[in-house]
Amino acid sequence: MRLAFTPCLQYQYVAGKNTADIALALDALELMFDGRVETFCIVTSDSDFAYLCRKLRGRGATVCIIGEGKTPDALRNASDQFFEYVPVQPEQAKSEPPKVVKRRPRALLAAVSLLAAESAEGRVGLGAMGQYMRRTDPGFSPQQCGYTGLLDMVQNYPDLVTRLDNGGHWVQPKPKADAPRGSAERASAA
Repeated sequence: MRLAFTPCLQYQYVAGKNTADIALALDALELMFDGRVETFCIVTSDSDFAYLCRKLRGRGATVCIIGEGKTPDALRNASDQFFEYVPVQPEQAKSEPPKVVKRRPRALLAAVSLLAAESAEGRVGLGAMGQYMRRTDPGFSPQQCGYTGLLDMVQNYPDLVTRLDNGGHWVQPKPKADAPRGSAERASAA
């Protein structure tokens, strides 16, 4: 009641069977076909919902999944974006938040290299890179890697260069250092 949710009761016709999955899927499809909803957020770790996600996305809807760490890849990849639910323990809420170790996923460097190579300028917009990362890994989150956001994450990569241009942030791989002087001359003399 505090969150103003309206409950939907599904009777359990057979012991041990859950009828809520089918009701939820039917309601979601009805909302989409009626044109009342464009974005769906489903809170589950049940891979049975992967087919519903693919159907909704196939019809142009955006689907976000909130699930536990055990959520199968089939469900994670069937969504546009996956958010991992981590319950807060009462003793954690009172104490200081745990220190997060900053990680640098290799996939980010690979994504920048790929997208920058496909552009005429040799760089990629920060927004486009974020969309690409979420498409290829719906569970991608700079916060889970210990950063405040994507810009903070990219700026902490030693192999990436960022710059602000025309009101947008651009990212590109750091240029390779030129060969030391004289090395080309020695190579041609040999």
